[in-house]
Amino acid sequence: MRSSAMSTARCRGSRAIRRTRTCTTSFTCAATRRSHRWRTTRVIARCCVRAHASGIVETRRHVASLGERRHSRTEPCMTKELDTLLGRYDAGQLSRRELLAALAMLVLPGPSLQRAPQIGAAKLLNHVTLYVRDVERSRAFYHSLFGMPVLTQQAPGVNLSVGAGFLGLYPVDAGEAPRIDHFCLGLQGFDAEATKRKLAAQGIDATIRERDDTKELYLADRDGLRVQLQDARYNGGVGPLGDRKPR
Repeated sequence: MRSSAMSTARCRGSRAIRRTRTCTTSFTCAATRRSHRWRTTRVIARCCVRAHASGIVETRRHVASLGERRHSRTEPCMTKELDTLLGRYDAGQLSRRELLAALAMLVLPGPSLQRAPQIGAAKLLNHVTLYVRDVERSRAFYHSLFGMPVLTQQAPGVNLSVGAGFLGLYPVDAGEAPRIDHFCLGLQGFDAEATKRKLAAQGIDATIRERDDTKELYLADRDGLRVQLQDARYNGGVGPLGDRKPR
Protein backbone atom coordinates (compact mmCIF):
# COMPACT_ATOMS: atom_id res chain seq x y z
CA MET A 1 0.00 0.00 0.00
CA ARG A 2 2.77 2.35 0.94
CA SER A 3 4.58 1.63 -2.33
CA SER A 4 1.38 2.23 -4.30
CA ALA A 5 0.78 5.55 -2.53
CA MET A 6 4.31 6.70 -3.26
CA SER A 7 3.94 5.73 -6.91
CA THR A 8 0.69 7.69 -7.15
CA ALA A 9 2.32 10.71 -5.54
CA ARG A 10 5.23 10.54 -7.98
CA CYS A 11 2.82 10.38 -10.95
CA ARG A 12 0.88 13.37 -9.68
CA GLY A 13 4.11 15.27 -9.15
CA SER A 14 5.30 14.47 -12.66
CA ARG A 15 2.00 15.65 -14.15
CA ALA A 16 2.17 18.86 -12.13
CA ILE A 17 5.72 19.48 -13.33
CA ARG A 18 4.68 18.87 -16.94
CA ARG A 19 1.73 21.25 -16.58
CA THR A 20 4.00 23.86 -15.05
CA ARG A 21 6.50 23.47 -17.88
CA THR A 22 3.71 23.67 -20.46
CA CYS A 23 2.27 26.82 -18.89
CA THR A 24 5.72 28.36 -18.64
CA THR A 25 6.47 27.51 -22.27
CA SER A 26 3.11 28.89 -23.44
CA PHE A 27 3.61 32.07 -21.44
CA THR A 28 7.13 32.46 -22.82
CA CYS A 29 5.94 31.89 -26.40
CA ALA A 30 3.09 34.36 -25.99
CA ALA A 31 5.45 36.93 -24.52
CA THR A 32 7.90 36.31 -27.35
CA ARG A 33 5.15 36.77 -29.94
CA ARG A 34 4.01 40.01 -28.30
CA SER A 35 7.59 41.25 -28.18
CA HIS A 36 8.09 40.30 -31.83
CA ARG A 37 4.90 42.09 -32.88
CA TRP A 38 5.96 45.14 -30.86
CA ARG A 39 9.41 45.25 -32.47
CA THR A 40 7.97 44.62 -35.94
CA THR A 41 5.45 47.43 -35.55
CA ARG A 42 8.15 49.88 -34.50
CA VAL A 43 10.44 48.84 -37.37
CA ILE A 44 7.64 49.18 -39.93
CA ALA A 45 6.67 52.57 -38.52
CA ARG A 46 10.20 53.93 -38.71
CA CYS A 47 10.73 52.53 -42.22
CA CYS A 48 7.52 54.24 -43.39
CA VAL A 49 8.63 57.57 -41.99
CA ARG A 50 12.15 57.28 -43.39
CA ALA A 51 10.82 56.39 -46.84
CA HIS A 52 8.41 59.31 -46.73
CA ALA A 53 11.17 61.62 -45.51
CA SER A 54 13.24 60.63 -48.55
CA GLY A 55 10.29 61.62 -50.73
CA ILE A 56 10.13 64.95 -48.93
CA VAL A 57 13.80 65.59 -49.65
CA GLU A 58 13.28 64.90 -53.36
CA THR A 59 10.21 67.13 -53.42
CA ARG A 60 12.05 69.96 -51.69
CA ARG A 61 14.90 69.66 -54.20
CA HIS A 62 12.38 69.90 -57.04
CA VAL A 63 10.74 72.96 -55.49
CA ALA A 64 14.13 74.59 -54.95
CA SER A 65 14.98 74.02 -58.62
CA LEU A 66 11.88 76.02 -59.53
CA GLY A 67 13.06 78.88 -57.37
CA GLU A 68 10.14 78.52 -54.98
CA ARG A 69 10.07 78.13 -51.22
CA ARG A 70 7.58 75.82 -49.62
CA HIS A 71 7.16 74.82 -45.99
CA SER A 72 6.98 71.08 -45.39
CA ARG A 73 7.46 68.64 -42.58
CA THR A 74 11.06 67.72 -41.95
CA GLU A 75 12.36 64.34 -40.89
CA PRO A 76 13.16 65.42 -37.27
CA CYS A 77 9.62 66.75 -36.87
CA MET A 78 8.12 63.54 -38.21
CA THR A 79 10.42 61.48 -35.99
CA LYS A 80 9.13 63.37 -32.96
CA GLU A 81 5.54 62.68 -33.99
CA LEU A 82 6.43 59.03 -34.52
CA ASP A 83 8.01 58.78 -31.07
CA THR A 84 4.86 60.26 -29.56
CA LEU A 85 2.68 57.70 -31.33
CA LEU A 86 4.93 54.80 -30.34
CA GLY A 87 5.02 56.05 -26.77
CA ARG A 88 1.23 56.00 -26.62
CA TYR A 89 1.27 52.54 -28.21
CA ASP A 90 3.77 51.27 -25.60
CA ALA A 91 1.61 52.71 -22.82
CA GLY A 92 -1.43 50.84 -24.13
CA GLN A 93 -3.22 54.04 -25.15
CA LEU A 94 -3.33 52.98 -28.81
CA SER A 95 -4.12 49.62 -30.36
CA ARG A 96 -2.06 48.34 -33.29
CA ARG A 97 -4.91 49.22 -35.64
CA GLU A 98 -5.11 52.76 -34.27
CA LEU A 99 -1.33 53.11 -34.52
CA LEU A 100 -1.26 52.01 -38.16
CA ALA A 101 -4.13 54.38 -38.99
CA ALA A 102 -2.23 57.25 -37.35
CA LEU A 103 0.92 56.31 -39.29
CA ALA A 104 -1.02 56.38 -42.55
CA MET A 105 -2.15 59.93 -41.78
CA LEU A 106 1.39 60.89 -40.77
CA VAL A 107 3.02 59.83 -44.04
CA LEU A 108 0.33 61.09 -46.42
CA PRO A 109 1.71 64.03 -48.42
CA GLY A 110 0.12 67.36 -47.63
CA PRO A 111 -0.86 69.97 -50.23
CA SER A 112 2.46 71.78 -49.76
CA LEU A 113 4.34 68.65 -50.91
CA GLN A 114 2.46 68.22 -54.16
CA ARG A 115 4.36 69.30 -57.24
CA ALA A 116 3.07 72.23 -59.22
CA PRO A 117 1.43 71.32 -62.56
CA GLN A 118 3.96 71.28 -65.38
CA ILE A 119 1.84 73.48 -67.66
CA GLY A 120 -0.60 75.24 -65.35
CA ALA A 121 -3.56 74.51 -63.11
CA ALA A 122 -6.82 73.95 -64.98
CA LYS A 123 -9.51 76.04 -63.32
CA LEU A 124 -12.54 74.87 -65.26
CA LEU A 125 -13.80 72.97 -68.26
CA ASN A 126 -14.10 76.09 -70.38
CA HIS A 127 -16.12 74.72 -73.28
CA VAL A 128 -16.94 71.80 -75.55
CA THR A 129 -17.31 72.27 -79.30
CA LEU A 130 -19.71 70.24 -81.45
CA TYR A 131 -19.70 70.08 -85.23
CA VAL A 132 -23.34 69.79 -86.33
CA ARG A 133 -25.27 69.65 -89.60
CA ASP A 134 -27.46 72.67 -88.88
CA VAL A 135 -26.23 75.27 -86.39
CA GLU A 136 -29.59 77.04 -86.04
CA ARG A 137 -31.46 73.79 -85.50
CA SER A 138 -28.99 72.72 -82.81
CA ARG A 139 -29.10 76.16 -81.17
CA ALA A 140 -32.90 75.96 -80.95
CA PHE A 141 -32.68 72.42 -79.58
CA TYR A 142 -30.35 73.28 -76.69
CA HIS A 143 -32.06 76.60 -75.95
CA SER A 144 -35.60 75.22 -75.86
CA LEU A 145 -34.75 72.13 -73.82
CA PHE A 146 -32.08 73.48 -71.47
CA GLY A 147 -32.46 77.26 -71.57
CA MET A 148 -28.96 77.87 -72.93
CA PRO A 149 -28.75 81.45 -74.28
CA VAL A 150 -26.29 82.72 -76.87
CA LEU A 151 -23.04 83.83 -75.24
CA THR A 152 -20.97 84.89 -78.25
CA GLN A 153 -21.08 84.58 -82.01
CA GLN A 154 -18.25 83.13 -84.06
CA ALA A 155 -19.50 83.02 -87.62
CA PRO A 156 -20.50 80.60 -88.95
CA GLY A 157 -21.00 79.16 -85.46
CA VAL A 158 -22.40 80.19 -82.11
CA ASN A 159 -21.49 79.66 -78.45
CA LEU A 160 -24.22 78.90 -75.90
CA SER A 161 -23.77 79.74 -72.24
CA VAL A 162 -23.64 76.86 -69.73
CA GLY A 163 -22.83 78.00 -66.19
CA ALA A 164 -19.22 79.20 -66.10
CA GLY A 165 -18.49 77.63 -69.51
CA PHE A 166 -20.15 77.30 -72.88
CA LEU A 167 -21.09 74.93 -75.68
CA GLY A 168 -19.81 75.72 -79.17
CA LEU A 169 -21.91 74.79 -82.21
CA TYR A 170 -20.25 74.90 -85.63
CA PRO A 171 -21.18 73.52 -89.06
CA VAL A 172 -19.61 70.22 -90.04
CA ASP A 173 -18.00 69.97 -93.46
CA ALA A 174 -20.08 68.43 -96.23
CA GLY A 175 -19.92 64.66 -96.26
CA GLU A 176 -18.65 64.41 -92.66
CA ALA A 177 -20.60 63.08 -89.69
CA PRO A 178 -21.46 65.34 -86.73
CA ARG A 179 -18.95 64.97 -83.91
CA ILE A 180 -17.53 66.32 -80.70
CA ASP A 181 -14.54 68.21 -82.07
CA HIS A 182 -12.69 69.18 -78.90
CA PHE A 183 -12.93 70.37 -75.32
CA CYS A 184 -11.14 73.31 -73.75
CA LEU A 185 -9.46 73.69 -70.36
CA GLY A 186 -9.36 77.16 -68.84
CA LEU A 187 -6.02 78.04 -67.22
CA GLN A 188 -5.20 80.86 -64.85
CA GLY A 189 -2.81 83.44 -66.31
CA PHE A 190 -2.77 81.77 -69.73
CA ASP A 191 -0.17 82.83 -72.30
CA ALA A 192 -0.34 80.95 -75.61
CA GLU A 193 3.32 81.27 -76.61
CA ALA A 194 4.69 80.49 -73.14
CA THR A 195 2.34 77.51 -72.82
CA LYS A 196 3.45 76.19 -76.20
CA ARG A 197 7.08 76.32 -75.06
CA LYS A 198 6.23 74.46 -71.85
CA LEU A 199 4.45 71.77 -73.84
CA ALA A 200 7.42 71.45 -76.20
CA ALA A 201 9.68 70.92 -73.18
CA GLN A 202 7.44 67.97 -72.27
CA GLY A 203 7.68 66.57 -75.80
CA ILE A 204 4.13 67.62 -76.74
CA ASP A 205 3.42 69.34 -80.05
CA ALA A 206 0.93 72.18 -79.99
CA THR A 207 -0.38 74.60 -82.60
CA ILE A 208 -1.63 78.15 -82.21
CA ARG A 209 -4.48 79.38 -84.35
CA GLU A 210 -4.79 83.14 -84.59
CA ARG A 211 -8.37 84.37 -84.83
CA ASP A 212 -8.07 88.13 -85.28
CA ASP A 213 -6.16 89.18 -82.14
CA THR A 214 -7.02 86.03 -80.17
CA LYS A 215 -4.53 83.16 -79.98
CA GLU A 216 -6.08 79.72 -79.55
CA LEU A 217 -3.85 76.78 -78.62
CA TYR A 218 -4.56 73.16 -79.56
CA LEU A 219 -2.85 69.86 -78.77
CA ALA A 220 -3.63 66.15 -78.78
CA ASP A 221 -3.72 64.06 -75.61
CA ARG A 222 -2.24 60.56 -75.28
CA ASP A 223 -5.24 59.06 -77.09
CA GLY A 224 -5.18 61.60 -79.89
CA LEU A 225 -8.17 63.54 -78.56
CA ARG A 226 -8.14 67.23 -79.43
CA VAL A 227 -7.68 69.60 -76.49
CA GLN A 228 -7.77 73.39 -76.51
CA LEU A 229 -6.10 75.54 -73.85
CA GLN A 230 -7.21 79.10 -73.12
CA ASP A 231 -7.40 81.61 -70.33
CA ALA A 232 -10.07 80.75 -67.76
CA ARG A 233 -11.96 83.90 -68.83
CA TYR A 234 -12.14 82.87 -72.49
CA ASN A 235 -15.71 82.96 -73.81
CA GLY A 236 -15.21 82.61 -77.55
CA GLY A 237 -15.07 86.38 -77.93
CA VAL A 238 -12.38 88.76 -79.12
CA GLY A 239 -9.28 90.34 -77.63
CA PRO A 240 -5.97 88.76 -76.59
CA LEU A 241 -7.74 86.46 -74.14
CA GLY A 242 -10.90 85.98 -76.21
CA ASP A 243 -12.94 87.20 -73.25
CA ARG A 244 -14.66 90.23 -74.80
CA LYS A 245 -17.91 90.00 -76.69
CA PRO A 246 -17.72 91.23 -80.31
CA ARG A 247 -19.39 94.57 -80.89
